[in-house]
Amino acid sequence: MSRSVQLAFAGDTALGGSLDGIPVGELTRRTGSVQALFADADQRFLSFDCAIGRQGESVYPEEYVIDCDEGSLALLSEWGIDVVSLANNHSTDRGLPALLQGRQSLRARGIGVIGAGQDDAEASSCWITQCHGMKIGWLAFASSDPWVGAYPSSADRAGVAELNQARVLAAVAAARGAVDALIVSLHWGKEYIRVPPPQNVQFARQLIDAGVRVVVGHHPHVIQPVESYGRGVICYSLGNFLFPDYPDQ
Repeated sequence: MSRSVQLAFAGDTALGGSLDGIPVGELTRRTGSVQALFADADQRFLSFDCAIGRQGESVYPEEYVIDCDEGSLALLSEWGIDVVSLANNHSTDRGLPALLQGRQSLRARGIGVIGAGQDDAEASSCWITQCHGMKIGWLAFASSDPWVGAYPSSADRAGVAELNQARVLAAVAAARGAVDALIVSLHWGKEYIRVPPPQNVQFARQLIDAGVRVVVGHHPHVIQPVESYGRGVICYSLGNFLFPDYPDQ
């Protein structure tokens, strides 16, 4: 018989900027207080709002770059992170080859990656974890609208899974029957606004009605409301988890 599963969700995370040069061991020590929170969970998830690696040109050269050294990913392993979303507007800040290499590097550490890939099919695919006899499905999408500006994948181009409502609902319908619980991460909204726009509220509730158990939002960099709706929970924005200063911003 399956039992309940405790999930831990963390907000936007980047590991460069003012953290550059700090050894992972020291970062592990400094973040010791949150490790206990992660340790109590059965599955741990965060939004990795950051390019992995320092080589390559951004897909949007006019925008500032948020990146980190590949070695910094060891901190995610220290925290015990199980799944990360790369569906955001900064995972392509070192270009598409770096996006795909970063995705591979995370998976080499045993971390599931959602929301990005070499084409639409891979970017929007469902990652499945198993815990206490339950299958948990994970999907992630990011808005390409100007106030977010994620770089969308296509049928023959790498990028992140685009937050197109019809596409998201199709992915949910395809995954729902294969899992016991489905989680959808959405990178959306406008930065530093503490109230979700009405269209986000409407769509999040539509996802719960479609069988999603948790909708978790990112990008505003501030915390927005958490709502119990139907048989699910909606976290409109988790704000930042560990998001350092980038002096060139």
